[in-house]
Order: sequence, then C-alpha cells, then structure tokens
Amino acid sequence: MKNNINSIKVNYTTLQREFFRKSIHVTIAIVPLLANINRSATIVFLVLGSMFYLATEYLRMNGVNLGLITTITSIASRDRDKGITLGPLTLAMGSILALLFFSPVAASCGIYALAFGDGLSSVTGKLWGKVKIPFTNGKSYIGFLTCYTMILSTTYGITGSFNKAVLAATIGAFTELIPVKDVDNIMIPLVVALCVTI
Repeated sequence: MKNNINSIKVNYTTLQREFFRKSIHVTIAIVPLLANINRSATIVFLVLGSMFYLATEYLRMNGVNLGLITTITSIASRDRDKGITLGPLTLAMGSILALLFFSPVAASCGIYALAFGDGLSSVTGKLWGKVKIPFTNGKSYIGFLTCYTMILSTTYGITGSFNKAVLAATIGAFTELIPVKDVDNIMIPLVVALCVTI
C-alpha cells in the first residue's frame, strides 16, 4: 500500500513537471504572431533570448542561483537532462530556422506544429498513453494521434488546403515519434514547413 502511494506521488510530480514544461513549450506559438509584425526583429529576439538562456544555464550549472530563472529551469528539466537543459534552445533554433528558410505561411505551420502538435502529444501521452508504440522510447498511440490532429487542424486552418494538412500531419507526427529527445524541436517545424512548401 505504501509503495502504491509513493508511486502515485512520483507519477503526480512527473505529470506536474510535464505540464509545466509543455506550458513553456506552447508559448513558442507567439513567434508567428511576432514575425508577422517584424520578422527580422523576431529572429534577433530569439537569438538574443537563446544567448541569455545559455548564460543563465552556465551560471546555474556552476551553482549560481538566479532566483526565479533558476527555479523555472530546475522545475522544467527532466531527469534525463544532464547539464544544460536543451529544450528551450532547440525550440528557439527550430523556430529561427523555419523563419529563415520558409515563407511566413509555411514557417507558421511548422512553428504551430511544434507548439501544439509536439507540445500537447506529450501531455496526452502522460495522461492516457498506456499503449506504447514499439521502438519509440515509450511514446504512445494517443500521443501520436494528438500530434497528428493538432498539426492537421493548425495547418488546414492556416493554408486552407486539406492535402497539405494531411501531408504535414502525417510526416510531422511520424517525425515526432523518432526518439531523438529535444532534437525533434528542430526537426518538426522544418519538416512541416517543407511539406507545406511542396
């Protein structure tokens, strides 16, 4: 009984942490809105934000407490993270590359796929993903379906093209399944933007 209670506490803490992480993850959805106002300034903002984050992570790794920043990063880091938590950096990099190499429409589709497709699939997977997909390092069918649905709906909402939306959702959702940790934050916006472009 005591072991069951401890297991519930651990799972609850893990879930809380994942919700917190993904609430940060979803905030990347503001990037297309900012880019519509000023694309160049948005890219500069993301680059400077990444540099600031790297500096604060370096200080945190060396025992310097930066108050709220240190607290947020510590809560958001996963047990697998050794050293610098790469998630925010790869989020920014995926968005920067999408903005640099694709049209505003394609880049927006890619970044929304990252924010909502990748972001929400992890949460639904943690909540209801009991049935896992083989060879994906614990990813679930419900997480895959969430990712697919979010990419399909956001891409269709932006482009108005069902064919592009299906292609982007299919390739994007399968890309999210690849067990490459935070590198999918770079891959997803690029492959979805590419699907929309072609």
